[in-house]
Amino acid sequence: MDLKSLRSELDRRRVAVWSAGEKIWKPIPVALTPTIVKTSEWQDVVSDARRIFNTFPKVLSWLQRPEQAQLKEGIFAGLSSIERAVIDLDPLAQWGHVTARFDLFWDCDQIKIIEVNCTIPAMQSYSDGVLNAWLKASGQDVLTRGNMGQLLESLLSAYRGNGGRTESPKVAILHRPGDSQMGELMSLQEEWGKCGVQAVLATPSMVARSANQWFIGQMPVDLIYRHIFAWRLEDSPFASCLINNRQTHIYNPVSAHYESKAFLALVSHMSSDTQRAQEVGFSRDEMAAVNLRVPWSRILGQSPLSVPFEEVKERLPYLVFKRSVGYGGHQVVMGQDWETHETQTRLKQLTGCLGHVDFNHFASWILKQDTSLWIAQNRMSGAQRRTQVLCGDQLEEWDGWFDASVFIDSGKSPVCSGGVSRISKSPIVNIGTGGGLAPFQIIDN
Repeated sequence: MDLKSLRSELDRRRVAVWSAGEKIWKPIPVALTPTIVKTSEWQDVVSDARRIFNTFPKVLSWLQRPEQAQLKEGIFAGLSSIERAVIDLDPLAQWGHVTARFDLFWDCDQIKIIEVNCTIPAMQSYSDGVLNAWLKASGQDVLTRGNMGQLLESLLSAYRGNGGRTESPKVAILHRPGDSQMGELMSLQEEWGKCGVQAVLATPSMVARSANQWFIGQMPVDLIYRHIFAWRLEDSPFASCLINNRQTHIYNPVSAHYESKAFLALVSHMSSDTQRAQEVGFSRDEMAAVNLRVPWSRILGQSPLSVPFEEVKERLPYLVFKRSVGYGGHQVVMGQDWETHETQTRLKQLTGCLGHVDFNHFASWILKQDTSLWIAQNRMSGAQRRTQVLCGDQLEEWDGWFDASVFIDSGKSPVCSGGVSRISKSPIVNIGTGGGLAPFQIIDN
């Protein structure tokens, strides 16, 4: 491995986090050993992920029934007003994702789906950049079409499917000012340009709509790839355009309700009950996919569709607890680490308790004080291996935890099926808390 070449390629491909405050690029750590999945196994994961995703509108339709009003309120508590506005619409009205990311974790030799991201399902260009930089530094051929190409193809497919007629549409990549993932967005812009599609980076203040046409300054653009949370736009002129995203060509649609961890726990719970799954409209293949891929996940609480605190307390070391609406792994508690200093510190910050936080105190806080539901999920064994990691210009040895993610879309003709792999020193894998990336390869042998 030519480490100088690897560092140069990673820098060129902007595999780094942008710090707007410091005005510097912070390189993302990169493992020197790849995460490898067999093609046949990956194809099964992709197929199962699509089947599971297809249950989401069905479960939302069930939640819209009047008798489920209290459960629906609990699952979606914590969402902004614009995110909540779509919950009572026809479940297919906010469908048509050009990309969604299902986060995966290994449990022994089996790949499980533990979370869903469809608001900003990032890391397509990071994954392509890491893999191609690694291949080039190893003296191998780089890929000609990866996640970024699939994302563009899916984006254009949605545009055409929703009536877009411009032969060479211009794309605005909508992001927040000072976006930490600016390197990824710049790579998307560059790669899509190579494919003959002009892409422009834009913040909300730069974009206007007039006479059914988007403009950035004086330049017309045809569609928007939304890389910004909907709640950041709810007080802007974008609000009505977001709700009517098919007519205004904004992708993805508003879909934070599908990211709720309690929603995935509800899918898991329903699929375990054949009668209830059939009532909601799950097919046999969808039930099988959920039961195989989604680890036992349940909403905590006292309702008929919740698991009692007493039951999970008995299995504490074998469970992970997650806040239903939360990002970045900051509101995740590993049961086996309950008494560690790090976990106790996190629990004190969450509950406001000054002393030791035992499970009974945590349960009482959830029921009486917290506004969001929590879920319990079976803890996966995880995939851990020792590897060298390039951190800036330095090599480190990590006993790293590796995960993966699969990118899919909800189109009638599926396009996205690539993936990404992350690495961390902690079983809670997250780049924002010091984690990194690994080259991700799907190979036949």
